Order: sequence, then structure tokens, then C-alpha cells
Amino acid sequence: MHRLAVLSGMVTLGLALLIGIGATADAQKENPKKEETKIKGSVPKGWTKALKLTKDQAAKIRQIDLEYKTKIADLDKKIEDLKQQSRIEMAKQLDADQKAILAKLVGLEEKKSPDKK
Repeated sequence: MHRLAVLSGMVTLGLALLIGIGATADAQKENPKKEETKIKGSVPKGWTKALKLTKDQAAKIRQIDLEYKTKIADLDKKIEDLKQQSRIEMAKQLDADQKAILAKLVGLEEKKSPDKK
């Protein structure tokens, strides 16, 4: 019974680590500081000449675009966080055998220790 509890805990921890590793890899791909510098407001193509925008109008339009792009990026991050939380909650519903199978499927097979009790 004790082994079952330990195995269950290890599988849960392994799944959490796997999700964390995936999140870290995503974070490294999209460094938040770099993302902030990447997000720039812009005037839609053709507007400046066709509408004869003043510099002040173009600046305000770029600011509005930047504001909404930033909000969209924040929502995208929240969506990714919710997806990770849903996976964790789903894994909590599995029994120990199912968690062990899932761990094997995602590559977190339990390391066998030389001394068996």
C-alpha cells in the first residue's frame, strides 16, 4: 500500500515536472522581455497615404494597436496557463495504474532501484 502511494506521488510529480519543462521550453523560445520588444504598434497597411494621416494620428493609431496587441498577448499566456492547469487536474482523476501508464507514454518511466523491499 505504501509503494502504491509513493508511486502515485512520483507519477504526479513527474507529470508536473513534464508540464513545467514544457512551459520552460516555451518560455525560452519566447522570452517575455524579447516579446515586449517584439510587440510594436503599427498603422494598417495603406492607411497613412490613402487616408493622409497626420503624424499625430499615426502615432495615436500605433499606440492603440500596441495596447490591444499587448492585451491579446496576455490573454494568450492565460490560455496556455489554463491548458496546463487542465492537464494537471485531468491527471489527478487517474488511479495509480493509469498514472503509471501515462508516465510511460510521456517518457517518465520509474527508475528501478537496486534494493527492493
